[in-house]
Amino acid sequence: MRCSEGLASSFGPFSLSSVGATAGPRSRAARELKRQKIATILISHRLTDVFAVCDRVVALRQGRVVSDEPIAQTSMNAVVAHIVGAA
Repeated sequence: MRCSEGLASSFGPFSLSSVGATAGPRSRAARELKRQKIATILISHRLTDVFAVCDRVVALRQGRVVSDEPIAQTSMNAVVAHIVGAA
């Protein structure tokens, strides 16, 4: 996967969506960066990607932080509830 190899050695900001990556390559690239202990911020509405590769999840509602939790202490349903204001 040429895209993630280049990204893993880069320290600048990047967007995996801008290079046309699909969910599989996005997750693989994020896992590779995590393996190399390179801090990343994943901004996504795809909670399966978020829960697959992130240590923490921060949910926003109307531009405000409504939840900031370790992945191990929450669920996709709880994150959605925070986002839509049901929590």
